[in-house]
Amino acid sequence: MIKPWIALIILLGGLSTHSLFASPLSTTLEIRFEGSSTQLRFAEPIRLDQAVMQTLEHYQLSTLDIDWLSAGLFDLSHPYSFKQHVLLVMAHQQSSAPIQQKALWEKMRSQLRLSAFAKRVFTPIDPDWTRIAPPDNPRLNGQWLLTLNPRVGEVSVYGAVHKPGDVTWRSRQTAKDYAQAAGLIDEKIAEIVVIQPDGVVQVHSVAYWNMHFAEVAPGAIVYVPLPLHDSSFYPNTPNTDANQLVIELLRNRLPL
Repeated sequence: MIKPWIALIILLGGLSTHSLFASPLSTTLEIRFEGSSTQLRFAEPIRLDQAVMQTLEHYQLSTLDIDWLSAGLFDLSHPYSFKQHVLLVMAHQQSSAPIQQKALWEKMRSQLRLSAFAKRVFTPIDPDWTRIAPPDNPRLNGQWLLTLNPRVGEVSVYGAVHKPGDVTWRSRQTAKDYAQAAGLIDEKIAEIVVIQPDGVVQVHSVAYWNMHFAEVAPGAIVYVPLPLHDSSFYPNTPNTDANQLVIELLRNRLPL
């Protein structure tokens, strides 16, 4: 059962109650963990490792209880409009595609519409690392979202498959195995994209003539590229490959 929102006011640096309410709070951190949402508010910017440790204390957890590879930090201080841009490019691809491929683009657009996205900051979250690595320990100011998971048991499949969605993770399964579980359309495909839980993008070779085993971590996203057609919608503009735009958008997906 989802717990109610909890508002915790953290007094830093010996601030008095009067000073806390006399000035606006500078940092708000929403934490999502196992279906619950908690909001921490800080009277001044706070380092990532400190925010994470206070979160663990609130949930009475240790650093060993979290799957740090799938943990994510998202900046909510500004609207994230990239999703609408990607959907627009995909709509153009759909209109340009042969009739037998239009449904693929529409299904992919529908899947993205149902997913939430925000600007992700690609940095390690584990405080055992960030406290000794200053470049990976940013000072948080504004509105932020921290997502933590004790365990992840699924892999999400998007793209050129009949039944996109979540597939149960299994050890020693390839990207093609997950795509086939979701109804891979083109069995002769040579490469499939894997977005690992920490946002790292990998291209896995999956054809019989170039296959080599590459691990797909729990919580990863498997993306089977869709066939591209006319790309003149944005002439002279770099990075308009619809598949590349979808991949970048998926790197910023919020956990379901």
